[in-house]
Amino acid sequence: MLNNDVPDCRAKGDEHSIYLEEFLKRFDADAEGLTSAEALGRLDLCGKNILENIGSESALKKYLKQFHNFFSVLLITGALLSYTAELLDPGKGNLYIAIALFGVVILNATFTFIQEY
Repeated sequence: MLNNDVPDCRAKGDEHSIYLEEFLKRFDADAEGLTSAEALGRLDLCGKNILENIGSESALKKYLKQFHNFFSVLLITGALLSYTAELLDPGKGNLYIAIALFGVVILNATFTFIQEY
């Protein structure tokens, strides 16, 4: 409670794990619920019980995040090393390995993005 006659509207985040008696005491309610007058008063005092969208990431940003995990960084590093080996000693097939590794990174990022999106 903020004071003796005004209930505290702020949730602490543990409401799912406390006993019902403590929950009812915390929000100054009883097991029968609130009267219409009490509910309207709390609506004026506390506001509506809604979740606000506090901004979302663009799809492109979510897709690019897929390249920041350990597996992707490891494969990109391997692809860069293979490409470097191809530049230093051409014709040994390292270019194909680099292309394959980059392809795996792109496929992995794409499929992971689609699953999460």
